[in-house]
Amino acid sequence: MSGKMSLDEKDVLGEFEKAKVFSCLNANIRKVLSFLRSAYGPKCLCSPGCAVIESL
Repeated sequence: MSGKMSLDEKDVLGEFEKAKVFSCLNANIRKVLSFLRSAYGPKCLCSPGCAVIESL
């Protein structure tokens, strides 16, 4: 590989970086949701917010 990158390679790397960031965000959101589910699940089964969390 040469020192200079073509525009296409930069685009691909940019998309890859974005994908990594999104997958990290998704993983963190899942962690938060599972924490909420375990912490508050039994206490708030009837509230609408928890119904949304339970459905995820």
